[in-house]
Amino acid sequence: MIAASLGSGIAENLRFLVLEVRGQLLRTRSFLAAPDDELAATIAAREDYVDNLRRAIHRRAFGQGFATGDENARRVLQAAERVADALERIADRCLDVVEQVGYLEDEEALTQIDAAAFLDPLLGGVDRIERALFELDARAAVRICRAEARLDELYERGLAQVLEELENGEHAHTQVTLLLLLRQLEQMGDVLLLAGEAILSACLGESIKASRLWVLDEAIAEDGELGEVELEEIAETRSGARIRRVDEAAEAPVILKDGALAKLTAEREGNRLWRALDPGLAPRALDFQEQGDTGAIVYEFAAGQTFEDLVLCAEEDELRAGYGRLLATLRGVWARTREDAPAAPEVLAQLERRLPAVYAVHPEFRLGEQRLGGLEHAPLEVLIERLRPRLGELSAPFTVLAHGDLNLDNVILGAEGQVRFLDLHRTHRGDYAQDVAVFLVSHLRLSTPTRGLRRRLSRASQGLFQACRELSRELGDPTFEARLALGLARSCATSSRFLLAPGLARTLFHRARYLLERLAERDDYRSFTLPPEVLHV
Repeated sequence: MIAASLGSGIAENLRFLVLEVRGQLLRTRSFLAAPDDELAATIAAREDYVDNLRRAIHRRAFGQGFATGDENARRVLQAAERVADALERIADRCLDVVEQVGYLEDEEALTQIDAAAFLDPLLGGVDRIERALFELDARAAVRICRAEARLDELYERGLAQVLEELENGEHAHTQVTLLLLLRQLEQMGDVLLLAGEAILSACLGESIKASRLWVLDEAIAEDGELGEVELEEIAETRSGARIRRVDEAAEAPVILKDGALAKLTAEREGNRLWRALDPGLAPRALDFQEQGDTGAIVYEFAAGQTFEDLVLCAEEDELRAGYGRLLATLRGVWARTREDAPAAPEVLAQLERRLPAVYAVHPEFRLGEQRLGGLEHAPLEVLIERLRPRLGELSAPFTVLAHGDLNLDNVILGAEGQVRFLDLHRTHRGDYAQDVAVFLVSHLRLSTPTRGLRRRLSRASQGLFQACRELSRELGDPTFEARLALGLARSCATSSRFLLAPGLARTLFHRARYLLERLAERDDYRSFTLPPEVLHV
């Protein structure tokens, strides 16, 4: 049992704390049914004992946390501390309820509240705490969490009745007091939810909110036990989605991605488009779930290494082979999806939309006209206005299936050399030069501590650019380099909003301005040549 690893002091004090809070809830239920001064005094008198038990648990957990090197044991100790905090707060709310009743002018008004309906789910949740924590029983933790939803329903119902009574002209003081009382009872459910989430996180080995619990319940563990699932967080996207590796007993690992429904719906469609072209281009989606404005996708686990790992860690011959496979794959995609219809660039509009966010992080980038070395340098906004009338000259001659967010960490190279694409929510028909630009800039914004790594990144990006330039000539695309420069300027400038290191952010932003200046002064984009230094890391 996990109770043994907690140590007898913590386990015993937690049992006493559970029993004491259970007693406070029972006394509070009796008090609301029939207010009594002696019962109110008993509830108040037990507050210090509850606090002492919580303190004892914290002291022992603190000492054991330093002594143990076992990460699982440390996680359970943290859960015990959070559960102790939650139980004390529930006990505090019991005293708040008693004090709130004292403001009623007529205690008969309490009949408007079904106290037992509120307190019975709380009692059920508290009764499950020992089993859930001591046995790391995820199902019991789930049931603890679900009590909060029941109390929310009861609060909404009680609120509606209070509002109705107020509209009917009933005593306002009484109704407002009852509303505050309802709120105190509802908040007990919020606190119990914290206890359940703490235990659930200890069970799964990864922090999880109950609001996302349905993702696991419906998408992963329909046929198994939730307690057999282990989570490992892989990444959090800038849009708020979370990506986790999920391991189930006797099952192959999968990837769980949950977040905003709109984004994940777009990602599912993007995944469908790439797999329709070739099933090997993207991981297979095993399930899709939605609830309200939240969604979840379960993917098969795509074994391999990201191109970020490749460019930073692989041997030189492996690196060259990997980039060769990537270019061959992209070339195939572009050839199969090409449609010979011009597409106007949206790059300047994207840059304009994101500049306020850039300036919010780096207000020093918002500059007026400057003269450096006898040359005038215009702000980005001025350069954008100079380029706007010429956007027609920068239209792509054809469109392809574009990724839309082709960063180094969104491409995986498998053990057999297959290339697979991830994070496909921005898939669209567009200009291949913009995918190339995003991929190249993802090299530039890597924070690399050594000169050798910087040279390695520069060689990789320069090599890919040279190959793409040769391809553009084969495709009869005379403005590729100009459109690539525009995309590089957009991505360099907008990437700076994600970088707090002032040196790297400033380098990227100035590089963006330099590229826009070169474009603004060019008469004929068909003869534009990308300055090679802009790809140096």
